[in-house]
Amino acid sequence: MEKQSFSPANTTLVVVNTLIYLYMILTGDPSDLNYMYAHGAMVSDPEILNGEYWRMISCAFLHFDNSHIFNNMIMLLFLGVYVERAFGTLRYLLIYFFCAFSGSFVSYIAAMEGETLVVSGGASGAIFGIMGALLFVILYKKGRYEGLTMKRYLFMIVISLYYGFATAGVDNLAHVGGFIAGFLAGFLLFPRGFKRARDEGN
Repeated sequence: MEKQSFSPANTTLVVVNTLIYLYMILTGDPSDLNYMYAHGAMVSDPEILNGEYWRMISCAFLHFDNSHIFNNMIMLLFLGVYVERAFGTLRYLLIYFFCAFSGSFVSYIAAMEGETLVVSGGASGAIFGIMGALLFVILYKKGRYEGLTMKRYLFMIVISLYYGFATAGVDNLAHVGGFIAGFLAGFLLFPRGFKRARDEGN
């Protein structure tokens, strides 16, 4: 069976994120926290949040500046293709949105205990979730998947986490929460039976 070279869900997510960012810079200033909140960013204060938990998803489509959107979309373009091929389009979307929510939720729980109001946004929680799901696939495939080796992939994960912790203003709890959620989602959603049946049929 020929591998699908085009990943429709991943490509659509990249396009949607990019279009939303273009809209945001054309109609206002994404570095303005009030502007971002008005368009769906997440906040750490339960009273301000006022039960609007949909923000845990909407905030994943908002980015604060050019480097924020660029870095996230490059990562998504590179990693999402592997994960969509491994899981299929529907499962890939489930993983993406589950991890987006999980990253935001972990960040919210931690940030609301602090004294400073945190306004958060960005696709990185979902992207780290994609990284976690892909780690499961590589483990399941005994250390190699479509040219990705465990050693190189673990190095990339460590570098990505280190960059987040070494950079000011990065929501690292969203990264960690998304990553763990992605690994668990990978374990639960990876189509093992289908893969085995297809391999036996070849």
